[in-house]
Amino acid sequence: MYVDTVSNPNNVWQIGAPQKPDFATAFTTPNVIITDTVYTYLINDLSSFVIVHQTDFGVSLGFNFQLGGFYSVDSDTLTDSGFIELSHDGGFTWLNVYENDYILDLNEFTSGLPVLSGNSNGWKPFTILLNGVYHDLGIVQQGQPAFDTLLFRYTFITDNIQTNKSGLMFDSLFVLDVPPIGIADFNELQIGIFPNPTNQSFEISSSENNTWSFTIHVYDSKGNKVKSFVSNSELTHFDV
Repeated sequence: MYVDTVSNPNNVWQIGAPQKPDFATAFTTPNVIITDTVYTYLINDLSSFVIVHQTDFGVSLGFNFQLGGFYSVDSDTLTDSGFIELSHDGGFTWLNVYENDYILDLNEFTSGLPVLSGNSNGWKPFTILLNGVYHDLGIVQQGQPAFDTLLFRYTFITDNIQTNKSGLMFDSLFVLDVPPIGIADFNELQIGIFPNPTNQSFEISSSENNTWSFTIHVYDSKGNKVKSFVSNSELTHFDV
């Protein structure tokens, strides 16, 4: 991950412990990435940070990506807001996941696209399934991986009115490769666990509109079962 100080030397994004009245605690302590750990965000500003994700085997036809984490926002609604983009060519081309219907699979595992404006009233989880985007764009051909690195850019943009709000922060961000699956696997339950690793708590997400009940077994590092429970929820919270 890196903060874009090339196009914006005054980039407001920082990594550290949040120290604001509304942003006082990380989701997984101690650090977050935040629009300044202490001061309110700037006016007339556009600041970004980028996550670099290298796939294990290259991107092939039908390859999907799961993007998620936790966010907290306190901004002037609609006029100060954030968005997420992705690039396959080292940052030459950027695609906004909020503006391209062919990128966003509308069957997200949990809450889908984060609402990066207004007030979230604390930490909120998000998980997005980016479904077959480069197949739709004609970049990836059958059996021929076109690239092996994706860039995900998180941006916060503000207007010229100072509202003295806290801004935006993220924690426990992740990107997962979701290789193509066979026809026989389409009806299987899809499970996500985040953040991973963790020493405090984690969320277990299942496919949206899930009607299955399933049993979750949790084991410690020595192989001892510490808990079993039944869930039929799309999102299950577990305290380590």
